[in-house]
Amino acid sequence: VGAGYSTGGDTEGPSVEGSITERNFLGRGQFIKLSAGGGKRSRDYSFSFTEPYFLGRRIAAGFDVFNRTRERDDYKSETLGATVRFGLPITDNISTQLAYNISREEYELDEDCETNGNYDPLKCNISTAILDGIEQSPWLKSSVSLGLVYNTIDDMKNPHEGIFANVGTEVAG
Repeated sequence: VGAGYSTGGDTEGPSVEGSITERNFLGRGQFIKLSAGGGKRSRDYSFSFTEPYFLGRRIAAGFDVFNRTRERDDYKSETLGATVRFGLPITDNISTQLAYNISREEYELDEDCETNGNYDPLKCNISTAILDGIEQSPWLKSSVSLGLVYNTIDDMKNPHEGIFANVGTEVAG
């Protein structure tokens, strides 16, 4: 459980977040996490599951699902997405992760910005790029990502020495 206050960005104002994490679900080493949070103009929900020994091998397999809502002055956006991921150790300190990601993002113009169902520039000041995004909504993004992790941290819960480095790329269509 946490709380905070932001003075700018997507989540301006007070916010709260809560999550439940189990690192040994059903005594099988599986990882699950359920989280929810939000503030005056934002809402976030997510669920993650990881099986550390997929098919009895040292391959981590898992999935994530999320829903994110943001309310701006003149429009709001809602994103629903999911990821399926696989992680494979290369050495004791190096691992790689391959993931498929899909998300659907929908934009909606605030009713106060409309006259007779059409955008009214006298009521709101929205850039042409945002208006185009709203008109072409919803957006579907499908991508594949690949990451490489180098980790020599001595204790992830209470680190004193080591290096954690992560590099990745994502290709979307």
